[in-house]
Amino acid sequence: SYLGRNFTFVPGYFLFEGALYWLTGALETQLFALTIAFCNLLFLFSALFLGKQLGLGRKSSLLFVLFLSMSTFVFTTFTLTPRHCLALSLLFVSLALAIGKNKWWHSSVFLGIAFFVQIPLIVFYFFLFSFLARKHEWKRLAKTFGGALCIFIPMYAFIPLASGLPFQAMPSTWGYLISLPVYSLFMNPGLLFVFFLLFALFEALKLLEKKAYWDNFKKKLLVGTILSLLSQVFVSSRFDLTSAVMIAAFLGYSLERYKKEITTLASFLFGLIVLLSLFLAVAEMPYYTFSQDLQNGLNALKENTSTNTKVLADPYYGHWIAFKAGRKTLADLMVEYADQKKLLDTYRFLEKKDHSILEAYNIGVVFSDNYFIHKSVLGVKPLSEPLEFKKMDKVYTNKLLSIHRRAW
Repeated sequence: SYLGRNFTFVPGYFLFEGALYWLTGALETQLFALTIAFCNLLFLFSALFLGKQLGLGRKSSLLFVLFLSMSTFVFTTFTLTPRHCLALSLLFVSLALAIGKNKWWHSSVFLGIAFFVQIPLIVFYFFLFSFLARKHEWKRLAKTFGGALCIFIPMYAFIPLASGLPFQAMPSTWGYLISLPVYSLFMNPGLLFVFFLLFALFEALKLLEKKAYWDNFKKKLLVGTILSLLSQVFVSSRFDLTSAVMIAAFLGYSLERYKKEITTLASFLFGLIVLLSLFLAVAEMPYYTFSQDLQNGLNALKENTSTNTKVLADPYYGHWIAFKAGRKTLADLMVEYADQKKLLDTYRFLEKKDHSILEAYNIGVVFSDNYFIHKSVLGVKPLSEPLEFKKMDKVYTNKLLSIHRRAW
């Protein structure tokens, strides 16, 4: 990516996957499947462990895991992105150990490794601990966090030494400062957010009947949930993680208190809603995988270009091109320590067809969507006509995309 760059990604996950390869000899698809299976199991047990430490019963802990899986972010993480799944699992174990009566350094070990897999968990850990812990032992928390940093910093230090302090290209568009409209909550947390609103209606009816159950911890969970949702909308969409955890904890804890009042009919309706929600979540999966047209386009790129070919592609496809076609692109959406100029130049060529950009970077091939230029997470509108580059030779096309070769 970015026509070659220093390795600046936090390497925790890659070391983990490399260890699995060393142990099993599995490669590519087999290694990916094995990694997902391992991370999924770790996620299930860590979430159950966290639910137990929150004071939930056996059934409510299972519901906590189920509610988490209803979140769009967690569901796609759980099934498609083992790096996030691994980091989230380690975070859960660390939180559970910190909330429970365990030695502080037990939590530090898992937290330090979690940071090494995904740095932004530093922020999310403080947020979640503040609302999930019944009692705040701040000195113990400081020791836990300090211990985690002592584990994390020596492993991470070589990256900023080589590439400077962390930064992101286009942080408000593709980085950790993305803010999305309020209606995006119906897409992420998605079905979990809808279920939360339905349960809020149930709580309102209980208040009218003067049968609502509220204690200080439940109020705290509700405050944390609302703050997380507001942070997700107005600060960073990356708070979708904390929103999922807070809503799941609030629902699990609340249902634990109402379990004696839930009738057989109510249980049936609840189960029906959950099954419908999971069905719809599975139905959403095609939007998070690549289509046959994309697969065919990637195969065509790999078969008809040399390994030295420099590709200008819609950054949205950059990861797929690197993984499936094995070609370097001018820019992709890995924006950590990225060259923002190359990212902006890519969009400028796709929009303005400025061929001086191809000359500047010695680009040989352009890989583009036929009807979209993916410049943001939401609100991308289709082009009025197919994207064409008249000064280039079109060598491949299908319903989704086209490949153009530069006429030298």
